[in-house]
Amino acid sequence: MPDTETIAVVSDLVPEVMESKAKLQPGWAGIILIASIPPLRITTTEEGKEVLLRDLHYPRWKYKLVIDPAGQQDPIPAAGQEIDRVRYYLALAAGHRIPVGAYVYTHTSHAPVYRGWDDMFLGVFDPFEIERLTDDQIYATVQSWYSLTENWLAIVPRNSVLDVAIEARMRGFFAADRRDGFIGAYACLESLAKGQATRTGWLDPLPAKSPWLTGQRLDWAIDGLLGNWAKEQAGSARSWRKARTKMIHPITGPPVEQEVWNLVRPIMSASRGVLLGILSEAMSAR
Repeated sequence: MPDTETIAVVSDLVPEVMESKAKLQPGWAGIILIASIPPLRITTTEEGKEVLLRDLHYPRWKYKLVIDPAGQQDPIPAAGQEIDRVRYYLALAAGHRIPVGAYVYTHTSHAPVYRGWDDMFLGVFDPFEIERLTDDQIYATVQSWYSLTENWLAIVPRNSVLDVAIEARMRGFFAADRRDGFIGAYACLESLAKGQATRTGWLDPLPAKSPWLTGQRLDWAIDGLLGNWAKEQAGSARSWRKARTKMIHPITGPPVEQEVWNLVRPIMSASRGVLLGILSEAMSAR
């Protein structure tokens, strides 16, 4: 469940939602989203009394958008997909899972939505980061995540090669199963590699038909991406492709859990490095 402060902040959006929905065209959907990290209180006990050591309240981020499904989809499910898209981009920027609260509304209805609260007991920063960084440094770091996310959402078209790759990787990032995490990260690299091999721009629409590449050519393309932006994993493409095939078509039996665990971290790190590198190029080219 979200913390009480976030529930209060989202509830305070109701007047703005009511005003906005009255102006919304029928068939459209609006979203007012709040990225809200739960506050962190660090305490100790001295002489039987609780002593507050640190009380961290993170900055919040408000993001608004209106979508027109153009009759292709009901506006409420379309809005849900957009919330996930924003959440994926934000988590990519942070390298952490960031919970969000939002109000989704149409011309006739509105409802609060909360996502990402299932694993917040560990917080966003690890204990070593909390110990190393001052409150001001943590505040500035979180603000930089929000700024990056807003810039990326502004320049990456929906359903472009880069957008599809980001969503594939982040669905794997949020997946509960490690195999799904690995497959999502590999699908991200595969989409980017096919785009590069067919000279499709990162921000161009994803081709209606995915081009077929031989295994060797796909390996070369993925290793090219790794060589540019994730050098520590360069040369891993072939072993990752074979592992992906084994997970999808376990003819010789599924991979053991330890094998999956050993694969997930490197490919997740590498796919994030590749995406950050491409996004940096896209930002510089603006």
